[in-house]
Amino acid sequence: MILIRRTGAGSPTSAFTQNSDGVFVSQTQKLHALDTGNAHENHDFIVDNSIYVWQPSFRAYMLINPTACSHPSRPIGFFVSVEPATGIVNADYVEVLFLGFYAGKYQASRNDASNSAAGVGTLATSRQGVIPWISVDWDASVAACIASNVQMMTNEQAVSLAVYSMLIGPAVFGANRWQPYGNNSSLKDVDDTSVVFTADPTQAGRALIGTGTKTGWGAGVNLTTHNGKTTGVYDLNGNVWEWVAGITLRNSEITKGGVPSGVIVSGTSGQKITALKTLAAITKEGIQASMDVTGVAEFGHDGFWFATVANTEYFPLRGGSWGSSSSAGVFALLLYYVRSNVLTNIGFRAAFVVL
Repeated sequence: MILIRRTGAGSPTSAFTQNSDGVFVSQTQKLHALDTGNAHENHDFIVDNSIYVWQPSFRAYMLINPTACSHPSRPIGFFVSVEPATGIVNADYVEVLFLGFYAGKYQASRNDASNSAAGVGTLATSRQGVIPWISVDWDASVAACIASNVQMMTNEQAVSLAVYSMLIGPAVFGANRWQPYGNNSSLKDVDDTSVVFTADPTQAGRALIGTGTKTGWGAGVNLTTHNGKTTGVYDLNGNVWEWVAGITLRNSEITKGGVPSGVIVSGTSGQKITALKTLAAITKEGIQASMDVTGVAEFGHDGFWFATVANTEYFPLRGGSWGSSSSAGVFALLLYYVRSNVLTNIGFRAAFVVL
């Protein structure tokens, strides 16, 4: 491991160490008291009958002016793990610290779900090989997590997993690819149809949770997780959309924690992301700055959808579904539905932090 010490402008000196994925994670991590895993690495932690993945705090640099930062081929809002040698901090790039948390390793399921029935239980679990909890609105998702002594994943937490994937990028996921594969094309990945999933018997095209695989992947490898390993978080690209907490959209303005951010969303809903907004208030929220019909590889050609009915509040969904095709992915964001919306391709994911 490489230990470095950063003295960024306007921020206290902090120590970081490079983990096995090549990501610079904080030397100071706060694990659950019963978690004996390596604080600098993704690892499983079992709570009751659910499996969570420890995602350590890590540092990244968001490019505001990629050319000035010697990354002329990268889009605005792209993240790199090493501080640019050129450019001005807080003008051409900004340092971002994503805080550590425990992510549901799998999309949420009811506590009595199986591989043949969705169940009727009221507690949210994180388990492999079962039917996801779907047809659930935003409030019911939050309530299920609270009843299970956890939280629903926040948008910031979802983005942190997306950025972690971006930092390891092509070295793990293959040439010109910065995110995991997923069930975005009815039990296969649109970019590699040899990545396949086990069918959910209750819904055509949907998969049982965490079942993506490909012949030839070695031991410990699974490129449908955020780190490309079996230690990672599954199904962030497709299968079912996931409600997340922390932001909403009202009158075309992003609100964060219920407070208007001043960030206005514009463009054509349903197009693909070509850049992210870099304003200080939302650097960790993954909000599109520009779109077109094709998108860019760095953001997975992921889509962004939004609605603009006056005085209506829209709640966020991440990731896409089994039918989202190339628009699905870790940066895909849908701000198109009100909190009461219920569909068979909408679910959620649990998470928690250690205070």
